[in-house]
Amino acid sequence: MRRLLCCLLALGVLSSGFSGQAADAEPLAHPNDPVAAGPLARTAEPDFNGDGFADLAAGGGPHPTLEGTLGALHVLYGSPAGLGKLRSQRFLSEDFGSPQESSFGSPLATGHFDGDRYTDLAVGSHAATVGSVREAGSVRILYGSSQGLTHLRSQQWSQATPGVAGSPEWEDSFGIALAVGNFGHGAQDDLAIGVRFENNREGAVHVLYGSSSGLTAAGSQMWTEKSPGVRGKAESGDLFGSAFAAGNFGRGDYDDLAIGVIDDYLSGHISAGSVTVMYGSGAGLTASGSQRWTQNSRGIPGTVEDEEYFGQALTAARFTGSRYDDLAIGVPGENNYTGAVNVIYGSSRGLTRRNAQILSQATRGVAGKAESGDVFGVALVGGVFGRDRNGSYDDLAIGVPGESLGRIQSAGSVQIIYGSKQGLDPARDQTIHQGQRGILGAVGRGDEFGWFLARGSFDGRPGVDLAIGSQGEQSFNVLYGSSGGFGTDRNQLWTKRGFILPSQ
Repeated sequence: MRRLLCCLLALGVLSSGFSGQAADAEPLAHPNDPVAAGPLARTAEPDFNGDGFADLAAGGGPHPTLEGTLGALHVLYGSPAGLGKLRSQRFLSEDFGSPQESSFGSPLATGHFDGDRYTDLAVGSHAATVGSVREAGSVRILYGSSQGLTHLRSQQWSQATPGVAGSPEWEDSFGIALAVGNFGHGAQDDLAIGVRFENNREGAVHVLYGSSSGLTAAGSQMWTEKSPGVRGKAESGDLFGSAFAAGNFGRGDYDDLAIGVIDDYLSGHISAGSVTVMYGSGAGLTASGSQRWTQNSRGIPGTVEDEEYFGQALTAARFTGSRYDDLAIGVPGENNYTGAVNVIYGSSRGLTRRNAQILSQATRGVAGKAESGDVFGVALVGGVFGRDRNGSYDDLAIGVPGESLGRIQSAGSVQIIYGSKQGLDPARDQTIHQGQRGILGAVGRGDEFGWFLARGSFDGRPGVDLAIGSQGEQSFNVLYGSSGGFGTDRNQLWTKRGFILPSQ
């Protein structure tokens, strides 16, 4: 499975997505991986022009999804007919006076940084040169308007920006992971930025806070495992800040931040991985009461092993329908890269081990067979995908890009596990792949369907829609949801040549 450890870049708003002994291990490429930052921007309802339909941003990277331009960011706008080319946009790093940058658009995150009705877009460029420092990394903010995303008021952030702690260093990769939430300080959304190679690959996290005029350095924070109150021990190669999920896990009205430490060395096991959780407050993120979760944590199912990369993919959603978010944690290296997903549920006291789950293709009720190289859980996204008429429970989409279909290796698939009052229910499972009747695109060896995932209501109809990226095929499918879940009657296939609509 070592071939999957290479560094890849692809779709952008599907993102979002690694020394001692652990320093030599390279993490799996995936949507939340700063080196492999996935291509689709992820937020509940990203609406850049405020017309009521969700929009989709997709980043190019070295393996461009929509055309042959390195570092091209494409924006597709929603409508009653779903995503279409009308009003679509294309941005390059050169448009903002910067040199051509192949990592522009990897990863992406959406939010309301100035608090108006238009969604804004944070565009990672983790390999950008800052001054004379190569691969220091930067983040560009594009603000929404009635005309969609605009160059006006755009901002560029890096460790050279006044008010941002630290300084640009070679290969820091500032912006390799991004997450948006309201962590405190005000009514606007805030931005968490991963710098996973900071300080000899120990890693760091920056937080910029929103205001009525947009993101500002006022009150900005820099967190590491050396920060007072942060659980864990800072070690070379930990890669603190490799992946994020923002959600309200409990303890208050503000969003909290789950941070992937995917190369964490545990109990003699390299790259076992851990997740640090910091809670929001009126003053912003705080280390007070922070948590650290591993498969060694009491009540968390699973066994710590080498190269599991616990925390390489993270998503927050309300699988039980409670007022608190739950946390799904991808463990794509579990059991020789068959992969698994741990689920920890939220409560008024924050995340708790009560009813914690581990899901894999070896779990009773989950379709498929657990096989080495499947990397079940390398991509995750939550949403109300259907089968619950009241929309009370979020469901979980899980990428399984290494799945073989018949004799076709690494064709890829996606598992949907539906929520319930008791949590995610493996007995309520759905499999999606390009070999199914009605799903556009031919099954191919190495397509890796399911490397990237994003959600949104692109046509405004009941049911959340799902975008699924194929790393090898350099394309993505959009499946349109309904109150009954995903069918195969309405879907699109976007490729470098444009898109293909199903026959009506």
